[in-house]
Amino acid sequence: MNRRLPLLGLLLLVLPALAWAAPPAPCLADGGLDYYRRRASDFVQRNPGVAPPDYYLDYGDAYIRRFTYETRPLLSPAGQRWLDAARVKLQQAIEARRAADPDTFARLELDPPAFRSFAYETHAPAYETGLSELPLRDLILIGTTPDIQDTLGPDGLQQLLRVVQGLGKTCSSQGLSSCLVERVMTEKRELRRLLRDRLGVPPTVAAGRFIWRRFADSVKRALGLGPPRPGVLGALPPLTP
Repeated sequence: MNRRLPLLGLLLLVLPALAWAAPPAPCLADGGLDYYRRRASDFVQRNPGVAPPDYYLDYGDAYIRRFTYETRPLLSPAGQRWLDAARVKLQQAIEARRAADPDTFARLELDPPAFRSFAYETHAPAYETGLSELPLRDLILIGTTPDIQDTLGPDGLQQLLRVVQGLGKTCSSQGLSSCLVERVMTEKRELRRLLRDRLGVPPTVAAGRFIWRRFADSVKRALGLGPPRPGVLGALPPLTP
């Protein structure tokens, strides 16, 4: 009887560890708005009392909603298709990493900076396809959507560099700056027409208002003067109905 006591004690120690080691559950990667909330919720279920990687709510969830609700209505049809595809690719990249090695993925989630770096590395490949073919108006709106601290942070700068390099591939014969100048002159009239027809206001007012609001909000958040982005504080936000 006494010999069974050590075995029972060992089981009591091992069972909680086995429960903690439950593998990350798959989440549907179809570009849906709630993907990052579901990943965060899955992490919390597997790691009670531990905050999920800040990338899930502070970046992924915040920006999928900002790009969808604020930026997407202003994009051209081609820009909207690009955004919809990018949403799917970003989520598929995370799910592919999870499926390839669930245990390693679970350990990666426990290191928020490392997880953020991994996630940022998936951005440029998800953005590249079709980005260089979008009108400059779309590129400006897309580029001014993220907050300054995310764009100019170490991971953000690497991401930006890779995206710019991708854009430069289409202008290799004349250089990126000359290519952009040519596109501005070529697309100027079309840009003005699209903005006027879609928004009913002069293009300088529409684009300027959007860009200035994004810049001002970004500066306020960086200084701690504005409201936090969704999901930064408190409990997990509810899923979209």
